[in-house]
Amino acid sequence: MNKVFGKKECFVPVREDESRVIVSYDYHEEADGESATWFEVYFYKKTDGKPSIERIKAAIIKDIDERTDDKSEHGYVWSGKPVKLNWENRQNFKAVHDAAAMYPELVSFPKLFKLSDGDDGNAVYHTFESMQEMAQFYLGGLSWIEQCVEEGFHKKDGFDFTPYEEALNG
Repeated sequence: MNKVFGKKECFVPVREDESRVIVSYDYHEEADGESATWFEVYFYKKTDGKPSIERIKAAIIKDIDERTDDKSEHGYVWSGKPVKLNWENRQNFKAVHDAAAMYPELVSFPKLFKLSDGDDGNAVYHTFESMQEMAQFYLGGLSWIEQCVEEGFHKKDGFDFTPYEEALNG
């Protein structure tokens, strides 16, 4: 999948060049009113042939799912700090949260956590001073993931494939 920045008149749902069929979607106009962004999926004629509407649907849905996963994993921010919510980190955060909630007399605070690797490659840390702060962080992360998943559902459920069907049949 490639994200494209271009003139808005260049957006076409399905087009062909000499070697591939290019399917574009998720069109958004930029503030300048002249340019836009969208994503493109490539089907190479030599290996893929001309795609069916089912393959186009599957490719677009797969990309929406992948972008939803990426957003949920990399978009959460806590106290101004980026948090990586990959599977391993979520399990680690959950383990400490659950242990502190069930056995408060055995789990002491403050607790230092690595939240992510920053954009500069340096680790980003946060010290949780209390169980309440840890719970706010953990529940905020769960809420973020739920929000991302819901957005992905709405994007997939509301996607209009009519222009793609028309382009393939017309």
